[in-house]
Amino acid sequence: MCSNMRDAFWVRLSGRTFLFRENSMKKILIKCKKIIVIILCFLFCFCCACTNQYDIYNETNEIKTEQFSGDGSAHNPYIIESFSNILFLEQSVNTSKIDYYGKFFIQTNDIDMENYEWTPVGKNEKLSFRGNYNGNGYKIKNIKITQAQYNYSGKYAGLFGCCKENEITNVCLENIIININVGHVISHVGLLVGYGDQCNITNCKSAGDIAILSDKAQASLGGIIGTAFFSYPMSHHPVITNCESNITISSNSAVPNIGGIAGRTTNYDVGNCSSNNTIYYNGTMAYVGGMMGGCHNGIGGIMGVNLGGVINKCESNIDGHFKYDAKAGGIIGCSDDGVVKNCSAIGTVRKVKSNEEPEWVNLIAFDYNSQVPEDCICEINVIFE
Repeated sequence: MCSNMRDAFWVRLSGRTFLFRENSMKKILIKCKKIIVIILCFLFCFCCACTNQYDIYNETNEIKTEQFSGDGSAHNPYIIESFSNILFLEQSVNTSKIDYYGKFFIQTNDIDMENYEWTPVGKNEKLSFRGNYNGNGYKIKNIKITQAQYNYSGKYAGLFGCCKENEITNVCLENIIININVGHVISHVGLLVGYGDQCNITNCKSAGDIAILSDKAQASLGGIIGTAFFSYPMSHHPVITNCESNITISSNSAVPNIGGIAGRTTNYDVGNCSSNNTIYYNGTMAYVGGMMGGCHNGIGGIMGVNLGGVINKCESNIDGHFKYDAKAGGIIGCSDDGVVKNCSAIGTVRKVKSNEEPEWVNLIAFDYNSQVPEDCICEINVIFE
C-alpha cells in the first residue's frame, strides 16, 4: 500500500482533490501526444495543399516569377515546369528584350494559368520570340486575353504573340479565351501563335474561343495561328503539321481571315491537320470556306487564306453562321497559286438571304491561278435563312 502510494500524487483543482497514479498519467500523456501528432500532421497537410494551390503568388499576393533551369542548349534545354517559369519567359522577352534565338525550351508539367490576364510571349514584332518551345505533350490551360488587358500597343494575341525563325512543337492548349476590341489596327490572333514568320508548328492542339470586336479592323484569326508568313516562295516552305483545333470564333471585322487552323498563310505547307470549329461572322466582306477563306479576306474550317502553299490531308467539321452575303467554299474561300489535295470538309453553314442570292462553291469559293483540288470531298449543308 505504501509502495503504491509512492507512485501516486495529489492534485487540487477547483476546490477538489484528485489522486493520480503515475501509470495513469503516463497513459494520459501518451494519448495526448498521439492527438497532438495527428493535429500537427493535419495542419501540415493542409498548409501543403494551400501552398500547392496558390504557389504562383508571393507573400503580397502578387504573381511571382521564377527563373528556369537549364542552359538553353538542345541537350540541356530551359525547363518550363510552372506558371512562374512561363511568366518569367514572358517578362524576359517583353521587358528584358531577350529573344532566345536558337535556344531550346521543354515543358515538364501541366500548367494551370488560373484565368490570368495574359500578355503574349513576344507582344509585338520588335519583341518577337525566336526560341524553340517543346510542350512535350503537357497542357497549358485557362489563359485569357481580354479587351481591358489588350493595351500593349499590340496587334498580336495568343500564348505567343509574334514568333520568328523558330519551332513550336507538342503544345496542348485548353480553355484559351481571347476577347478583345482591336480598333482600326491589323491584328493577328491565334490560340497558340498570333503571327509567325518562318515559324514551324508541329503536333500541337488547341481548344478555346476567339471573339474580335471591330467593324473597321483587318483581322487574321486561327485556332492554331493567326497569320503564318514566309517571304520566299521558291524556297523550302515552313510547315504546320499534325495539328488539331476545337474552336469557336466570332468576328464582325471589315476584312476577315478566319480559319480553324490558320487565318492566313503565305508560302506555308499545311498537312495532316484537323479542326472542329464554330464560326460566327456578322461582317459584310468575306469568302467563306470549310478549310480556307479568301486571298484578301476569307473564312474557313482549316484556313482563311492560302497564298502559294500546299494543303494536304486536312479535315474540317464546320458549323458556320453568317449574317450577310458571303461566298462559301468547303475547303477554301480563296486560294492564290496554291495546291489542295486529299482534304475533306463536312458540316453546316447558315446564311441570311438578301437581294443578292448567296453563292456556294463546293471546294474553292474564289481561286487565283491555283491548281484544281485533287481527291477532295466536300459535304457541307447550306441553309439560307
